[in-house]
Amino acid sequence: MHNSFSDNDEADLVARIRRSDQSAFEELFYAYALPLTKLAYHYVRSTDIADDIVQDAFVILWNEIGRNSFADRPFVFLQMIIRRRSIDELRRQQIEDVWQSSFEAIDESPATALSIVDALTQVEHGELGRLIAEAVATLPPRTRAVATLRWYERVSRTEAAEILGLSAKTIDAQLAKAARRVREYLECRGVSNRE
Repeated sequence: MHNSFSDNDEADLVARIRRSDQSAFEELFYAYALPLTKLAYHYVRSTDIADDIVQDAFVILWNEIGRNSFADRPFVFLQMIIRRRSIDELRRQQIEDVWQSSFEAIDESPATALSIVDALTQVEHGELGRLIAEAVATLPPRTRAVATLRWYERVSRTEAAEILGLSAKTIDAQLAKAARRVREYLECRGVSNRE
């Protein structure tokens, strides 16, 4: 995979983009989108997910190009973001697969059950996953919705607030409540908090 612009041409495009020149950004997008989508696809093996990752990367570039000196080399910057996002997506898929197996054991939907953040890395096909799913299922609906968006869907605090029509402080309070209740549920069943 290689850059389709010379260094001078790319520097000129970056300067134009910093002046909010949308046509320069479109030129950059059309030159780099296909090779970057191929890179993302190499990791995630899904054209839809690869397309989403590439579009997200370009949004990040647009937001960072005036603040991040590394964005002066947009092709390299975009490759870095795409690799990181692709690896994050693979990790998310692995966690989802583990959750799916855990939920099948108690006949729950994977979209409604979560763990506290520390427990995500400890979940295995067994008792812990089942207990976490049970704990999440006991949460009040609003608390469960916040936990679902933040822990499972990996939505930002601001996005969760917007989706649920709540303030960011309410999101924080509900998330703390969810973590406390899940932790208490696990401790009552002999699972200690491994911090």
